[in-house]
Amino acid sequence: AHDAATASALCFALSQEFAVRHRIGVVGVGRSDPVLFLEALAPALDHVVVTASPEANAAPPAAVLAAARELGLPSESADTVDAAIDSATGVATAEDLVVVAGGPQTVGAARRALRLDPVEELLAVPDS
Repeated sequence: AHDAATASALCFALSQEFAVRHRIGVVGVGRSDPVLFLEALAPALDHVVVTASPEANAAPPAAVLAAARELGLPSESADTVDAAIDSATGVATAEDLVVVAGGPQTVGAARRALRLDPVEELLAVPDS
């Protein structure tokens, strides 16, 4: 999810499709309004770890954290996406779900931190 509309769709999917104890979000908001983004996503999250999106002109993490707290969402911050994933997985149990949201740069950084295939490889057109 990279904006309020896709955050709303993600919220619906998390609420309807994933039967888990808690949903923990790692959120690094790109160019979207952090308040609108979190208003759309917050109903599906029990906790959020805010971090800086690697995207140019990204929303400042302090603004995202303030929006989360204003919405009453338990929250904390981390300096990097890697550190945010460490924080989120540190509080998660086997019955919980950790979801990364905020834009392609944030998700790409998370995939690298988790040593998953880079997004570029997933989107590449195979040779014929």
